[in-house]
Amino acid sequence: MSKRKSALTVTSSRYALAVRRSHLAKAAAAGALVLIPAACGDGDKATFEQSPTETLAPAPAGTEPALVESIPLTTEGVGTGFVVPASLEMSVALTYTAAAGGGRVHNPYIAVWIEDSNGNLVKTLRVWSQQTPKGQRYLRDLTSWYERSSVSAPDDTVSSPTRAPGSYTLVWDGTDASGNKVVEGDYVLLVEAAREKGPYSITSAVITLGSTGFDIALPDNSELSAVTARVTV
Repeated sequence: MSKRKSALTVTSSRYALAVRRSHLAKAAAAGALVLIPAACGDGDKATFEQSPTETLAPAPAGTEPALVESIPLTTEGVGTGFVVPASLEMSVALTYTAAAGGGRVHNPYIAVWIEDSNGNLVKTLRVWSQQTPKGQRYLRDLTSWYERSSVSAPDDTVSSPTRAPGSYTLVWDGTDASGNKVVEGDYVLLVEAAREKGPYSITSAVITLGSTGFDIALPDNSELSAVTARVTV
């Protein structure tokens, strides 16, 4: 074999090994599955045994291989996920029953809202509270909702006067606070109630939104009972 041919063979081998190492490093960083041929040569063995920081010696001057342009991976469905179907709706039913006892029964403050899996407020579905300046001060008695909402009073689209104890139903259209459909995944439905001279109540359940509907019942808690959710698509 001539010296020129031998030099080309060495350069080609180094180039192939460099490309292979580059692909393996990128795959490892991305957590990808790497398929390796059943038979590996000495170059493959060296590739797997090398430390992550090992680099190849430069090829002889004038024989450097051309750079290989990497192809970016698609990010569709990564991080943000897929949006729930436009037809998705969830109806929430609840019953508030005042505990037996003497004296006047004040109407409860009730909040119904959706959080993401990290505990961030996605949307307040409804807040029933006294619609006077004095009454608004007691919104903080809905401790969990108030902490998540970080507002002194809910806006008119979700707020309405208190209701007497009884059974009620409301509907969520699957949108966030900005009016955009949420993405598929896990969320938490919460219902919280508090009333003057009465007990505090809260119940919740994880809901997984996707392309199919379902029914779910939330645990009873104090004066809140028969809390259910039905998701239709």
